[in-house]
Amino acid sequence: MPRRALLFPLFFALSGCVARERPTAATVMAGHAATELPWIVNDAPRAFAEAARAKKPVFVDVWATWCHTCVAMRSFVLNDPRVLAHANDAIWLALDADRPENEAFFAEHQAPALPTFFLFDAPGGEETARNSPPREVWIGGLEAEDVLSLVGGGRGGDPRVAAQTKMQLAGDFAGCVKAAAVVSGTAGQSHERWGTLILRATALSCAGESPTLAVERAHLASETETSVLEALSQPEEEVRAHVDDLSSAYEALTEGTDGAERLRHARAWCTFLEGRAAKATSAGERAVFDPHRLLAYLAAGTPERALPMLEQSRKDFPEDFNPPARLARALEALGRTDEALVAIDEALARVYGPRTLRIYETKAKILRGRGDLGREARVLDAAVARAKEIPLTPSAQRTLDAMIQRRASLPRL
Repeated sequence: MPRRALLFPLFFALSGCVARERPTAATVMAGHAATELPWIVNDAPRAFAEAARAKKPVFVDVWATWCHTCVAMRSFVLNDPRVLAHANDAIWLALDADRPENEAFFAEHQAPALPTFFLFDAPGGEETARNSPPREVWIGGLEAEDVLSLVGGGRGGDPRVAAQTKMQLAGDFAGCVKAAAVVSGTAGQSHERWGTLILRATALSCAGESPTLAVERAHLASETETSVLEALSQPEEEVRAHVDDLSSAYEALTEGTDGAERLRHARAWCTFLEGRAAKATSAGERAVFDPHRLLAYLAAGTPERALPMLEQSRKDFPEDFNPPARLARALEALGRTDEALVAIDEALARVYGPRTLRIYETKAKILRGRGDLGREARVLDAAVARAKEIPLTPSAQRTLDAMIQRRASLPRL
C-alpha cells in the first residue's frame, strides 16, 4: 500500500528489555489485528540484539496512533497472510514516533514523515547492527509484495512514488506534479495501477500548494477521479489492501476542487468510507476509518454523522486519546462547545509526546470560537509550559511557534 500520510506531510533513552509481547490497541495502536507479526514494541536495543543473535534483518515500522496510513498498514497489509507466512524471516520492531523512549533511535535515523519503514541487515554484533545505516528506507506505505521483497533482500515500493515523495517533502511541487505525467502503458498490472493512482492523487495535492499550478489542478482532478473509478472496479481483495490509497485519493479530490465538485467528491468519499467500515471484521479495523470519515463528514457539511462512530471508538479504546480529540472537532463544528471542551480535556488527560500541542491547540481554538479569550490565554500558557517537557518535532515546533504568536496578541492575565 503506497503511502498516504504524505498527501499532507506530517513531520516530526531507549527502554530496557521487556518480555516479548503482542502489541495491544493500547501499546501499539487501535486497529492492530488479532493475527499479527511478532512485534517487539518500543524496544530497539532488544530487537537489534535478537537480530544479531539470529542473523536476521530488522524491519522497523515507525508509526503513530493518529496516523491513518500507519493504522491502515497494520490492518490491511502487514497482517496479510503472505507476510505472516514469513514472520520468522526477520525481527519486527514497532516504534511509536511520539514515545520518549524511542528518542535515541530517531536521533540516529530520521523519519521525515509517517509511516516510515527501515530495513537493517544484521551482520555481526548488536552495536554493529544498530549503528549501521539501513539498507532501505521507505517513507509511506508498502504493499505486501514490497514487504516480502525487502525482507528477502530486495527493494520495496514503486520507485516512481519514491521519487515523487522526495519532491513533495522538499517542497518541489512543480516536480511533484510533473512526476504524475510519467506513467507507462502497463496500467493493467496491479502494482502499476495503484502506483498511478498514488502519483496522480499526490500530484493533485501538490498542485493545491502552489498558485502557479492552478491550470494543472483541474486536469489532475479529472485524472485522479478516473484512477479512482478504475481502482474501485478491481477485485475485493485488491481494493481491501488499498483502502487507504483510495480514501486519500478522495481526500485529494475533495481538497483539490471547489463548489459543487468539492461537495460531490466529499459525498462520494463518505459513501466509500461507510461502505468499507461496514465490512470491518473487528472494532479496531472499523476504527481505522475514523480519521478520514471525520474529514469527509466535515467536508460534506454533515459532522453529526461522525458522532456515533467516535462515541463507539471512545468506548472501544478507553486509553486512546484520538477518539475524544476527534469527537471534540465534530462537536465544535456542530456548535456544541460545552461537550467539545469535555471531550478535548479527556484527550489531554491521555495524550503524550509532540501530539500534545495539537490537542492544546484544538482546545484554544474552541475557546476562541466562544469568545473566551481569558481561558484561551490560560490554555496557551499551559501549552507553552508543557512544551518544555516534550521533545519537539519540526511540526510540533511550528505549532508551538504559532501558539506563542497567538498568545502575544492576547491580553496579559
